[in-house]
Amino acid sequence: DWIISVATSINPDTLKRGFDMVNMYPWVSFFNMMTYDISGAWDSNAGSLTDMQYITNTFDYILHDLEIPRNKLVIGMAAYGRSMWLADDKCTGFGCPIKGAGETGCPGEPGFLPYFELVDMMNNGNYDSLTTNYDTGSVEMITGTSTGKKFYTTFDSTETFNIKYQYAFANCMRGIMW
Repeated sequence: DWIISVATSINPDTLKRGFDMVNMYPWVSFFNMMTYDISGAWDSNAGSLTDMQYITNTFDYILHDLEIPRNKLVIGMAAYGRSMWLADDKCTGFGCPIKGAGETGCPGEPGFLPYFELVDMMNNGNYDSLTTNYDTGSVEMITGTSTGKKFYTTFDSTETFNIKYQYAFANCMRGIMW
């Protein structure tokens, strides 16, 4: 009569160290897989907040190596972005070296921007470039300041949210969560 859910990382090393999914799944209603915060200011290079290749590889491990039933898996969606300060203003994309956290939104966490602020930035044209990276399944926004600093911000859009939704649907997973 109980619904028991467990929030887990999407990082395979973290799963191996901290979650015995194989022995847990008979007792758990579902796992909320936090398929976000894959990259951020803690890394040395700019990467995707919700890298679809990374997500796919991890789910392959969970489904095939651990043999966790699909109906026990929920894909988590991120309604925010991660911003990174680019180390070289001439290298402004995925994989470029970073110096740490980039732009900060109203909650005040360095490098964290809520989705509504990202939408405002897009609507007001407050960016240098904006592209959807279909390899990573996320949006990449490059912004700059008058001091010459450049920032790489990664987040999901309606289009990339749909990529993740379609992945969950096509793989008969339990669903998605926010």
